[in-house]
Amino acid sequence: MIVRFVDFKSEARIPDLYAPVGANADINTATQAEVLEYCEKYEPQFLEMFYRKHDAELEEILAYNELPEEQQTDAEKNSILQSLRNMIADYVAFYYFRAMSVLNSGVGAVIMQPQHANRTDIVNKCVAVWNDMVRMARKLHVAMFGYEYPKDEIFHKINFLNL
Repeated sequence: MIVRFVDFKSEARIPDLYAPVGANADINTATQAEVLEYCEKYEPQFLEMFYRKHDAELEEILAYNELPEEQQTDAEKNSILQSLRNMIADYVAFYYFRAMSVLNSGVGAVIMQPQHANRTDIVNKCVAVWNDMVRMARKLHVAMFGYEYPKDEIFHKINFLNL
């Protein structure tokens, strides 16, 4: 697998992925298992869309990813690998957040928050994560393959205003 838990950062940061110091790690283990399921489902899907008609390049980067870290010395491949990790983390986070936003809650359930906590609109968070992934995918795809990107979903932005 290309993406790692440490790649879920910025807007793609998933709550409870890591245990705070001194906290019970059971919640984090459950969250990590759930995120791992999403990674196993959505990473191959992303790679298939990104590397459409470029199977040799996909096999090459997957083989390079399997090398021990001390043998990964090719700067260009390391750059591609890091870009892929960031894009895949955004792609997986989008589907994770989307699924979490539709979970049922009890009728009349109240969510307690600290006094100065910021409420997060999960839809806007999903849009930001998706559009960041699209921006990186377009840029890397054109740089690697020298022509315009295909018409797959990973290359189309979502409208913030829902128009």
